[in-house]
Amino acid sequence: MKKLFLIAAFLPIITGLYAQTIQQKLQKAFQQFEADPQVRHAISSLYVIDAKTGKVIFDKNSQVGLAPASTQKIITATTAFELLGKGYRYKTSFKIFNGELGVLGSGDPTFGSWRFENTRDTFLFKEIITGIKKASIKQVRNIFTWDNESSKKIPSGWIYEDLANYYGSAPFNINWHENQYDIVFIPGQRVGDEARVDTASTIFWNYITNECKTGPLGSGDNAYIYYIPGERRVLVQ
Repeated sequence: MKKLFLIAAFLPIITGLYAQTIQQKLQKAFQQFEADPQVRHAISSLYVIDAKTGKVIFDKNSQVGLAPASTQKIITATTAFELLGKGYRYKTSFKIFNGELGVLGSGDPTFGSWRFENTRDTFLFKEIITGIKKASIKQVRNIFTWDNESSKKIPSGWIYEDLANYYGSAPFNINWHENQYDIVFIPGQRVGDEARVDTASTIFWNYITNECKTGPLGSGDNAYIYYIPGERRVLVQ
């Protein structure tokens, strides 16, 4: 009985030490994160709660309004999974109108994506052609899309610096290749030389103002693209 009593008495202490250790680890990790030179002059926040009890484990700047970064996608994906269910599938419809192929989307983010075999453009084209042949249609003169979207394409609060870059691609009813395009640069011989834009990558833009320079070997891609939604002009810096 004494042994059992001692074990039971020590359980709250052990539990308290365990919880304290988690909090200390989060505190230490966040301090190291804030000390990183890349965020030294930025504002960051972290809010951690126990999913079962709702008790706050760690809180730093949780009441400060910040622009959400990519970690926000975890919450978005979890919410979609919870509301739509694991069996939900996006549906993209194809209909023939007087020899023209109409495409009606439902927001599928993977339509034409290269990340999965059954969403690649080559796979989709093959499936579409097969469907057209089964319908005994021999010729399609044109392809068009239609939707019921509003005129507002960009959500409020999105950062101007992000809009034209891959991580800021706006979602639509029809999303092709994840709404991403590529601009390919041809670097110069020396650091500081003009980094020319490969003309093959400018097919979708009438005007590109390029202010990019060649960087040191291994410096990677440090360019940003700026544009006004609806325009076909971009600034690359």
